Amino acid sequence: MSSSLSSPTSSHHRCLHLRLTWPPSSPLPPRRRLGSSSRWVLLARATVMFLLGLRMCTNGGMYVLQLIDTYAATFSALIVGMAEVCFIAWHYGIDRFLDDIKLMLGHDAPPRWYWRFVWKFFTPVIIVTILMFTLVDFRTLTYGDYTYPLEATIVGFLIALSSVAMVPIMAI
Repeated sequence: MSSSLSSPTSSHHRCLHLRLTWPPSSPLPPRRRLGSSSRWVLLARATVMFLLGLRMCTNGGMYVLQLIDTYAATFSALIVGMAEVCFIAWHYGIDRFLDDIKLMLGHDAPPRWYWRFVWKFFTPVIIVTILMFTLVDFRTLTYGDYTYPLEATIVGFLIALSSVAMVPIMAI
């Protein structure tokens, strides 16, 4: 019996270890440390972010900011929001989600039929409508008198695609 508790592969041991090392005030379980390489990883990440942000401090930085703001904020936010609403309403289950809300609040979120309708039908239709009007009303990006070239529009759509692509990648 003691050998099963001391075994590092025992699920009881892992659960007990997690309970002893995970402070109750933290909403997330503890992350594994990278050891001495964590400082180098942090330094590399900070350096990359610094070099990427340095472009924003130049004369053309406002043009880059407009490009990122237009494409990353509009399309990808709507598509990711649509994926979240559809996943919760149709895959996880709206009744299950409402039961989770009831558990967290201590009471029902009245009226249930309203939330079912909003999350299953109304919100997805509204998001698809906004996406359609955004695509129909699409114009080449301009800033002041400057009109962005076609290559910038392609880069903008690739920026939007890079954040949206994380949804199916993380789902797998």
